[in-house]
Amino acid sequence: MKYVINSSVPLRGSINISGAKNSAIKILAASLLCDQEIILENTPNTLDVKNFIALLQETGIFVDIKSDGRVALNAKDANSFEIPKEAKYIKPSTFLIGPLLARFGKAILPKNPSFKIDLYLDVLKTLGVKVSEKSTFYKFESASLSGFNINFEKNTPTGTDIAILLAVTANGTTTITNAAEEPEIDDLIQFLTKVGANVKRGIENPREITVEGVRYLSGGFYSVIPDRNETAFYISSAIFTNGDIVIKNCNPSHLTAFLSKLNLLGAGYEVTAKDELRVWCDEKTVLNPVNIETRVYPGFAEDFQALFSVLLTKAKGTSIVKETEFEGGFDFAKELNGMGAGIEIGKEQMEIKGPVMLKGARVQADGIISGTALIVAGLGAKGKTEVLGAEIIDNSFEDIIGKLASLGAVIKKV
Repeated sequence: MKYVINSSVPLRGSINISGAKNSAIKILAASLLCDQEIILENTPNTLDVKNFIALLQETGIFVDIKSDGRVALNAKDANSFEIPKEAKYIKPSTFLIGPLLARFGKAILPKNPSFKIDLYLDVLKTLGVKVSEKSTFYKFESASLSGFNINFEKNTPTGTDIAILLAVTANGTTTITNAAEEPEIDDLIQFLTKVGANVKRGIENPREITVEGVRYLSGGFYSVIPDRNETAFYISSAIFTNGDIVIKNCNPSHLTAFLSKLNLLGAGYEVTAKDELRVWCDEKTVLNPVNIETRVYPGFAEDFQALFSVLLTKAKGTSIVKETEFEGGFDFAKELNGMGAGIEIGKEQMEIKGPVMLKGARVQADGIISGTALIVAGLGAKGKTEVLGAEIIDNSFEDIIGKLASLGAVIKKV
């Protein structure tokens, strides 16, 4: 499958941002710990979320998906500790291990050689979980979970999430140091706190999280935070097409590093409300070169690097982009060069020389980050662009075709 984008059209209008997929999936997993009904609002309607909900249903959880973005869940009749074989294709299935151990004292997770979970196995073993490895699955057993202390050598959002989900109903106190600070982790913490957990991030040291284990979690209503990656995508799309759009149901405070670089670039934006942004760029605007170095949150996120690199192809001068978090983070730049960009690609940094007018081409998305960046490039390029790998993007973005079309983009999926 591929996206076909025809001509460069300034995007205009307004859109609503979906709930954050990376928050929703973890909160859905945490519902296994609850004894009463959970109503989760602002749940994104992405394929990743749908597949994860299907996994939950296999454990016996009752799920009712409403038409307005709400999902009702009730785990009182959960009856299976074995995560289905289909889960080997769903990376977030590791989030289910802790809740299943808390409920049943055991869990079985199918293997996928493409997903490395050694770090998460270490967290489990630190907690005293017995881990048995077979040819096609892992088996986890623990008669009683106990609090623990863990220090992550490297920033790991997923490791932090898994540690929290393991510790929330464990006996005693758990201290997590060098914990990741992403907003999606705080969203999980806020949800757990609302249903009766005792999880606190340090005030003086936000990279320390303390969890006092509780015996039961209740239920209630909770709304998932807006997706900051989706917000950054539409901001980038508006600027690269010389458009003018209003982005609603977003959280600008989660995009501080991105917006500060936008300010240096010289593009226009204003926070019009607590949950609303207006973004614009005139074709006469001369954009400035900007140097970027990716850092863990609250620094400039690696997820934003590719999007901003596309914008830098329009900047007058040379921009330096350094990648500190992800090996192979410049693969998408080869595709941009195929569209006419002037990018010198090194191992840890690249130089982007502009301004250039990108030309439509046939390009390949190798992941959600590169895929969304190439769509932005296609939206502002001259002529037709074909972005192969549409299914990768569909997994994570809700109705991307419909939202772009509502802003005037000429885009379809074939």
